Amino acid sequence: MTDIDIKRGYEILTDNSLRLGIRITNNTNSVINKVQVLLDYNDSLFQLIGERFQSVDSIPPTVPRTLEFILKPIGCVHKEYIEATITYRDQEWKKHILTMEPKEIHCVCPFLRAKPMSTSKFLEIFSTGTSVDKGLNIDGIGIDKIRSMFMETCNNRLYQVAERNIEDGKILYLSSESIGEKATYLLTVLIKENSGITQVMLRAVSDKEHGLHGFVNEIITEIQHLISTQNSAKEIGHIKNEQVINIIDSVVQRSNFETRDNKKNINVEESIIQSSSFTGLPSKSNFSGMEDISLHMDKPVKNEDNINALSSQKEYANYSSKRGLSLKDSGKSIIPYIGAIGLILVSSIVFISFMGFEPVSDVDVSSNLMAQEKDMSATIGYVTWDGEVASTNVMKQVLEQAGYDVEIIAVDAGPLYQGLAQGQFDFTTSAWLPHTHGHYMDQYGDNFVEVSTNLEGCKIGLVVPQYVTIDSIEEMNDVVDEFDGRIVGIEPGAGIMTATENAIDVYDLEYELVASSSAGMAAELRTAVANDEWVVVTGWSPHWKFDRWELKYLEDPELVYGEEEYVATLARAGLQEDKPELYDIISRFYWTQDDIQSVMMDIEEGMAPEDAAAKWVRENSHKVNRWI
Repeated sequence: MTDIDIKRGYEILTDNSLRLGIRITNNTNSVINKVQVLLDYNDSLFQLIGERFQSVDSIPPTVPRTLEFILKPIGCVHKEYIEATITYRDQEWKKHILTMEPKEIHCVCPFLRAKPMSTSKFLEIFSTGTSVDKGLNIDGIGIDKIRSMFMETCNNRLYQVAERNIEDGKILYLSSESIGEKATYLLTVLIKENSGITQVMLRAVSDKEHGLHGFVNEIITEIQHLISTQNSAKEIGHIKNEQVINIIDSVVQRSNFETRDNKKNINVEESIIQSSSFTGLPSKSNFSGMEDISLHMDKPVKNEDNINALSSQKEYANYSSKRGLSLKDSGKSIIPYIGAIGLILVSSIVFISFMGFEPVSDVDVSSNLMAQEKDMSATIGYVTWDGEVASTNVMKQVLEQAGYDVEIIAVDAGPLYQGLAQGQFDFTTSAWLPHTHGHYMDQYGDNFVEVSTNLEGCKIGLVVPQYVTIDSIEEMNDVVDEFDGRIVGIEPGAGIMTATENAIDVYDLEYELVASSSAGMAAELRTAVANDEWVVVTGWSPHWKFDRWELKYLEDPELVYGEEEYVATLARAGLQEDKPELYDIISRFYWTQDDIQSVMMDIEEGMAPEDAAAKWVRENSHKVNRWI
């Protein structure tokens, strides 16, 4: 039985909010104190009603205490994982940190309601999670006008499923990365008022390399050209549905639509979208006997891992012919009932993009309108400490998964902070604060931003094997010969090296600090332990050496090395304005001691850093998805 027992549960309230309960039971024989729970959730999906941080002064033995959190979905969330960090102090006032295992929760879409959606409700939904000053009401393109355009398009072009259910909400949650926040909220309204948009849309935004998504991108490029010929937001508001449809038709006719078994092609001589066979809203009986239709692109699907991952989500990808969809066994073809059904998403994306203009009479319509025009580069600076090698390579994998071109640059600590202050790096995940790198913050801190904490419970100091018979730095001068008068350090300029120089002065140590490297320090430690020799090294945790050997910190009564530290993510000045999506991702990066230890151990055991990071990303997709 563990000292602390943690149980989780949740329920869906009548307003579709989620009540999460975390019950903590004290299994020890004494009172535990200062129990604190920090909830880890995706704030782009939920609004927390109340405080993220809750605490209980004390919990007696065998007595459970439950802390409750209310989470209100701000979009359609089908499935999500909630975590928490729990800290407490035992009878001896020693601090303990626990990580609650991810709790899988299933939510009800808050917008699937029984009553019709009013204009006022629409405005309320559309404003949720965004700010009014982002241009939600624009001269010439009012909310009602945009809504009218979408409703008309859907009523005339969209195949409807026979019944509406929670499955319709999945498209909103799963497509939000591809179509953006504003588009997600507007699609919410369309789902509600049109009795469900089919999951063709889901497939339209899933295959990011080729397939229907590549097809959509080609259309977007041409529509962007159309938009760029307009001089103001008002003129853009007068773009006709027919103009967009004509562009879609032209791309459709350059593509190869065919049925399975080489049966007769769909009509590509005239407009597929405007074909009389598909005008209006077909009844349920129209679809019962229809054959599957495949859309093949000029290029084959290359990203098989992505497609296979999508295909494995059978609840998302297996569609019945009754709904006009099926999936080939290979998982490499997207098979819509008809291209026009999925292509309606394109119109949605395009017109929603208009909503992003600032409320002025003339705007630069070409700047940052589509994702492909954004600067999708990222430069990460880092120091070559084992933990920072791990976190940097993990972030590289995460950002590449999000579509970024990532460069990582290894430097010493001093050049890292100087380079960040000068804008040479976009960000770093390597800042040990408040003590280790505190002097760099004092020197350069006005020229960059502390974004967030990415790791807690860290420590630095002097480390020795457990068999060493002293326990404090104050005793080191009594055993100078046993240590050969040497403290084995790492790279010159590292914060821990500066702290150790201070320790030599404060404790008046008769030792030489020997500069080396992180790897060199570990090698000397390995050799000494193998021969039962005494050695003292500059150490920090988390680090794989504590898993490999029995080690201990020497007590530091003068607190030269400070108390508990944290690792922070720092960004260059202006990153939030230049690359807001990148800034948002790195601001959500947070992991635990166990997470970083697992990556470091894989690297220590011979795995390449990028491979160890890729392994962790694969095995922790629920965390990565929240960051992205």
